[in-house]
Amino acid sequence: MTVRYPFRAKGRSYAVGTYRVEPEVAADLRDWQAKMEAQARQHDWDAPAGYDAERWPPFSLENQA
Repeated sequence: MTVRYPFRAKGRSYAVGTYRVEPEVAADLRDWQAKMEAQARQHDWDAPAGYDAERWPPFSLENQA
């Protein structure tokens, strides 16, 4: 996982950097991202609450060997 902007999700804080995460954590983050995006669509926002379009999403998940 690469964190571009610090954020909090699912009770955890993430600082800028690159991290190896367990599959369960990756699944939780994908779920969190989907819920945040669904909320933004529902309210016709450009990005989820607390973010702007340039800072969303604050992380990316890469395949990890």
